[in-house]
Amino acid sequence: MAAIFFDQAYYSFFKFEKDQNRASQVANRLNYRGDTSVITETPKGYAIWILEPEAKPSQLLQAVHSRPRQPQRSLQQKQSYNILTSRSQYRPCHIRVPDLDKPLAAIAFNGNYYSLFKVVEDVKQAKQLIIRLSHRGDSTVITKSVKGYGLWVLEPEGYVD
Repeated sequence: MAAIFFDQAYYSFFKFEKDQNRASQVANRLNYRGDTSVITETPKGYAIWILEPEAKPSQLLQAVHSRPRQPQRSLQQKQSYNILTSRSQYRPCHIRVPDLDKPLAAIAFNGNYYSLFKVVEDVKQAKQLIIRLSHRGDSTVITKSVKGYGLWVLEPEGYVD
């Protein structure tokens, strides 16, 4: 099976898209349904790969390479975020977290709660901020609305108010 080795895990080939935005949409849908995906750029477009947590290299691959190769360039490294474009993808709510007295504006997405970090007007600015937050170790989500782009940060200890 065609696969890549990225971030200490194997990802199997899922689909090829010529357009970067379309590839991101497909990856976001996969992430929404619970799959972890990675996008790699190729000379003719973008390949979408899905995490295979139980995958192991074949004996032939182990004999040929002592260590599997990492993809040369991964868009997922630059774009480690979901952009939710429809309110049907998440549920607005208010949550409490142990270290704060006041409730926080939040969304419920994929069984987790994310608190509002900031709203920005420009998608490029939203992506840059989310990438910085992700590099800090924060899990993040972007929502699109008429007011702009909402930046949300995972609150693992959050609970509904």
